[in-house]
Amino acid sequence: MGENDKHDRERVINHECHAQGLIWVSDTSRPGSLKRLQHEFDLIGGIMPKFEVTGFENFDHYRLNRYGSPEAFVLYQHMWKEDGEGRDTGSETRVQRGSMNDVAFDQTVLRTKVPVNWHCTSDLCLRYQQDGDRITPDWESAHQYFSVMHLAELEREHMLTDDDELREESVVALIERRSGLVLPLPAHAVISWMYYSDGAGVEFAVYDGKSLRWQMDTYPEYFDPDTFLNEDDVELDIANCLDLIERIQAGFLNPRTLTKENLPACPVHERALKERKR
Repeated sequence: MGENDKHDRERVINHECHAQGLIWVSDTSRPGSLKRLQHEFDLIGGIMPKFEVTGFENFDHYRLNRYGSPEAFVLYQHMWKEDGEGRDTGSETRVQRGSMNDVAFDQTVLRTKVPVNWHCTSDLCLRYQQDGDRITPDWESAHQYFSVMHLAELEREHMLTDDDELREESVVALIERRSGLVLPLPAHAVISWMYYSDGAGVEFAVYDGKSLRWQMDTYPEYFDPDTFLNEDDVELDIANCLDLIERIQAGFLNPRTLTKENLPACPVHERALKERKR
């Protein structure tokens, strides 16, 4: 996603955020994973979308495409664009093709190529409207989704099941009933969720959970809301990282053979250590 797209999305959802959090998908092969994840989504509370966690039929029963998922799975995308009043002027919903399809159902390839990453493998950002008891997506407002499937197509092909004995173990399905869209949740992914406008607007984005765990363990100060970040330390940390990237790009360092001694010290972490030793 380019910088202009990021700016557009931030402007579209620039409403007071009432809540946000993370849901760790973990090992989807374990019995009871569907119930555990459903409970996590239920705990989010009063939001307008209606989420349901279920499984996909075991992939061994189907002819697979080059991405390792059944050919009957068709991924769709609709990318951000809006007019001055927040109305959607984005691209038409279209079949998604290309590199994003490689990692939608299995993040292993992503981890192999980029072990530490912040790559979003699936995304759903919608607003909803209510008329009496009826809640529907507001398709006229700017919205975005990618790496999603249509529920009607999956049901037509009988590709969903909540039976632990029959379902695919490497990925589960997150259904949003009101829009009819389905997000694949690969094993060990993490969902970053937020809602705003009293639950009428939401974003659910799927990332590499193993990478995020590593980042949180390695740089805990950046993820701790109670930690005060010194601005000079953050700027120095950014400068050190940019210098390292430039040395790699210039050919002076090989990223595959970097040792801990070659990595710049994190000034934010060092300051925190000093504070704890006082």
